[in-house]
Amino acid sequence: MDRKTAEQGRSLTQTEDLDRLKGQYQCVSDSVLLKWMQAVTGTHREAMAAVLRERGHAV
Repeated sequence: MDRKTAEQGRSLTQTEDLDRLKGQYQCVSDSVLLKWMQAVTGTHREAMAAVLRERGHAV
């Protein structure tokens, strides 16, 4: 499933959760986010990946 399709299938609550998590992860360094992404799944992983993409990483 590509990113656009995933976004279309997300509920409003999931989108709000993702936005909230992205805000929380903004203060975390890139190296820490990359390590944490190896251990988590779901919305947390999506939020970490979104933050890293905004910072120019290809995740």
